[in-house]
Amino acid sequence: MGLQFIMVKPKAVDLGLTETFFNEFVKNGLVIIWQRRLRLSAPHVEFLYSHQRNQAWFEEFVKVMTSGDVIISLWKGEGITEIAMKIRNKLRQDYKHLTEYYTIHVADSEREAEKQLEFLLGEDFYQKMNQPQAGGDRND
Repeated sequence: MGLQFIMVKPKAVDLGLTETFFNEFVKNGLVIIWQRRLRLSAPHVEFLYSHQRNQAWFEEFVKVMTSGDVIISLWKGEGITEIAMKIRNKLRQDYKHLTEYYTIHVADSEREAEKQLEFLLGEDFYQKMNQPQAGGDRND
């Protein structure tokens, strides 16, 4: 069973769309392990989106991503990356009118998901990985 990192971006969090988005993943057979609300720093955004660094809009994107809280989450499921990407693309299309920068992020692979969460959470990531599903950190 694979793992995936999913992040709801600031505009969608501000609009209260986290539960709506997460319900789409649940309806498609994925299971949330935990989630956490946090505010990204510029270095967080630069790491997560390093492949976009040379884009003319990147500086503005960093400002948008650090302007409010995000909800980061860890999910599990069979065929998770393919399913999560499909849902991500649907949500991006359905909610594209809300912001010029997409409302949700999904890691490109399970390895990338682990790398991104490890960067964001450090040792806390490994502690979370070993905790049973309880929903106790669900503070959105």
